[in-house]
Amino acid sequence: MQLGSDREMVEGVQAGDISIVLLQTAPAASFVPELAVFDLPNVFSKYDAATIDRALNKSAFTDLINEAYAKAGFVNLGYLQGGTFRETSSNKNITKLEDFKGLKIRTMENKYHMAYWQALGANPTPVIFAELYMALQQGLVEAEENAYDTMFNAKFMEVQKYVINTHHLLYLNQFIMNKDLYEKMPADYQKIMDESVAEATADVSSKLGAFGATNLKSLTDAGMKVVDFTPEMFDQMIEKAKPVYDMIRADIGDKLVDTLLTELEK
Repeated sequence: MQLGSDREMVEGVQAGDISIVLLQTAPAASFVPELAVFDLPNVFSKYDAATIDRALNKSAFTDLINEAYAKAGFVNLGYLQGGTFRETSSNKNITKLEDFKGLKIRTMENKYHMAYWQALGANPTPVIFAELYMALQQGLVEAEENAYDTMFNAKFMEVQKYVINTHHLLYLNQFIMNKDLYEKMPADYQKIMDESVAEATADVSSKLGAFGATNLKSLTDAGMKVVDFTPEMFDQMIEKAKPVYDMIRADIGDKLVDTLLTELEK
């Protein structure tokens, strides 16, 4: 059952009108500003799903980010991901950093996302998603960024030539629950809730990679060509994105950023 927009559902959980939801982190960022840490460009791009899961769900970073949720009235029961990302579809082939120069790309109206594409030399342009297909078809923009399933379901293969695996943002979901409700539950109920979410997360996460691969095959079967980047290319992109890292550090502090970076390297 749909209980409203993503933002409305987060508001509902915070108010206690909704007990628990599973949704992406972006709609919760206005309630938990520290979630800007997930806008660090390419921070996860060189890591596999297991490494990311440990850093997000079983580390010192987990404790820090959970404190941020608690301040806003939430309990974060866990993150769900399968090592899949928001990628780029484009009518321009991108094989080196210089190819981003002047690329007219549709992105969300998010200051970190906009700054990232600008840092790469692209020309980011917010477009309402409902108008994106036509904008791509008419050449108003020549690229966009989304997960494979969104690209396929929106039929972007009809108006795009390439899937560029930029791995710039993790495709991440969160289980969040109203903090007061969770804390009023008996300890054994809390344990059941924690274990159930952990079990569901492990089960679904293991299938997300295959789901992504299926959608990518559907895009390539429809004629799109895939472009993969080397670790060295990701390093160059991260270097270019340093101003965005500085923006996020200025907004949420160094500790959360540094802890995430440290945990990913363990």
